Amino acid sequence: MSDFLTRMDANPPHWAGDIIGVWDDHKLRLHGGFLRRHYWTDQGSINVFCIKGTEHPDYQGLTWHDFLHRGKRMDRNIPMLERNPGYYLETERKKPSMYYNSYNGIDWYIGADGNHRSGLARFLFHEREMAYLHGVHLSHYEFDEPLLAVYMALRDELSQHTAQGFYMDLEVNHIHRGREDTAGWKTDMYSSSLYFSSGSWQREYRDNPAVSSVTAARVVSNPEDGWRLLHELRMWRDQRASAGRTGFFHRLSGWWRP
Repeated sequence: MSDFLTRMDANPPHWAGDIIGVWDDHKLRLHGGFLRRHYWTDQGSINVFCIKGTEHPDYQGLTWHDFLHRGKRMDRNIPMLERNPGYYLETERKKPSMYYNSYNGIDWYIGADGNHRSGLARFLFHEREMAYLHGVHLSHYEFDEPLLAVYMALRDELSQHTAQGFYMDLEVNHIHRGREDTAGWKTDMYSSSLYFSSGSWQREYRDNPAVSSVTAARVVSNPEDGWRLLHELRMWRDQRASAGRTGFFHRLSGWWRP
């Protein structure tokens, strides 16, 4: 066993038993239309103790200490660290590149490459009482969380209308507003809005003035308008349910009339 592993096994850090978490790429893939800002750099610095997990499925769920022994390339990376610990201390861009992703700028997850070196940096920096790894790729994704929350609630509400035969559309409009950049970094800015429109369903409802105001096509560009629309749709659904119950009891009383 290497001297480095011997030292880490003999005196593991207090966080050595923490679980390597999972980078949730579903949010980016499914709800990229609500991305508000994307910051990227290939020469950033990261606090290695803010690395919470990885996108690599083989290492998710291991503890950091387990990873020292079970990482597929640790047998090569540990000897390289012992021969050249300065690699982890220098400020130049790391080669091969190391990638990190975050949704909040605090909790970071290892991306396309850099798993073994990230794990080793945590242990090495703990031993040396250091924190920052330099020259790495950082991607920080910031979402319009309030509008996304409205969208999810509206989508759930519309699914209940659909089940009753009332089909309406809810589309996401995502626009690139601009970019700030110089060599080695960039920030892209976006804006999002929702477009709501009624589909084709029974004319008796669609042409009803009390209903047409609810189902009129509209653009939702802020959360307040979205919550208002949600409230109107819920009220309309409740009204239909109430009318249906009233009609049922009318029919029932007529059937029992002597």
